[in-house]
Amino acid sequence: MRLRLFTGPDTAQAIAAARAALGADALVLDQRRIRGGVEVTAAIDPAHEEPAPPSVILARHGIPQPLASILASSPLALPSRLRFAPLPPGGLMLVGPPGGGKTLATIRLATAALYAGRSPRVADTDTRRAGQELTALLRVLGLTVHPDPTTADIVDTAGSDIFDPASRRELPDTSATRVLVLPADLEPLGAAETARAWRDLGCTHLIATRLDLTSRLGSLLAAADTGLILTLASLGPATGAAMTPVTPSFIARRLSREPSRSRSDAS
Repeated sequence: MRLRLFTGPDTAQAIAAARAALGADALVLDQRRIRGGVEVTAAIDPAHEEPAPPSVILARHGIPQPLASILASSPLALPSRLRFAPLPPGGLMLVGPPGGGKTLATIRLATAALYAGRSPRVADTDTRRAGQELTALLRVLGLTVHPDPTTADIVDTAGSDIFDPASRRELPDTSATRVLVLPADLEPLGAAETARAWRDLGCTHLIATRLDLTSRLGSLLAAADTGLILTLASLGPATGAAMTPVTPSFIARRLSREPSRSRSDAS
């Protein structure tokens, strides 16, 4: 429900202005006297509110052009424009910016492997933290840190600045599939730039984090539009929680809901 303020010389005229703008179904929620007349707060009941067109909703999600126009053109544009698939079998190396959620995603992948009856080999290449965080989390699962990242099933790496050559050189040289772990609450154009740089360094898949902390999908879809394959979403802080598959229907459901709007938008 979006609130708007209307004024008039008296209550009747202020309400008339509200209904002229919002329609006969406008709800008058409050009124107060102001200098020169009356101010009323009015809104439209969501049940009577006309849904915004797709192009408007996509713009509110912060989805950049030309992707927004393509997605608005047809319901079939989403699965044809973006790529969706589960993570491939074999070794996985999780990479991405510092604080992006790689270690939590590593633990969740290890937990899923245990539930599937496998005992994953999990390595950590972050020498700055000496594996302490990952070691403690793996101990809860009955696992230890695997010493060799080249033979591990899951490799947790140090947070890397993809635009810093020295940081890129710290990445281990393995045959594992490189999976970018990227927060979904970044600025969309910056997310696309980061994803494109990681793609050029060999990343093929994308795990989204912090989707529970944002209602907007602009960052995630801008990153995926670089050609990375959308796979999973890591939601919430619980280490044992399963990750959510990111599918066209998952994205479509999120896009069907308008993102949260600020108080200034509401006026």
